[in-house]
Amino acid sequence: MNLKKMNELRKENMIPNISAKEKMVAANLNSYTEGDADFLLEFAQNILDNLLTLKSQLPQTLLRGNKNELSELAHMVKPTLEILGQEEILKILTNLRSGGMYEPSLTSLLKSVNETIILLKNIIKRAATPMYAEH
Repeated sequence: MNLKKMNELRKENMIPNISAKEKMVAANLNSYTEGDADFLLEFAQNILDNLLTLKSQLPQTLLRGNKNELSELAHMVKPTLEILGQEEILKILTNLRSGGMYEPSLTSLLKSVNETIILLKNIIKRAATPMYAEH
């Protein structure tokens, strides 16, 4: 077996399949960072930090019912959610921010945020691996 074929097999075994959603988010991040791998890692980490803040602050903010706090939180994560294509979470936060009720339970909203956090962590992990750039 030639070296090229061995490397291809190794890559296939080391990098699990990438979901369509992850590919879309990775492409969005790549376009924002113009292919700069270091900037992509920094940018993705900042976005991850925003999502972790949303996850930790949203439950208490909703319990307090403070619309100003909720508005500030929603304003902080809005660009993050737009970049990631998370229209559903953005729609819920926009509705809450304008004083509306939210349909899904807090548990399901936080589940969506968690799934997005995991997706972003996977992208960061892949971007930090040289093989990711080759893929």
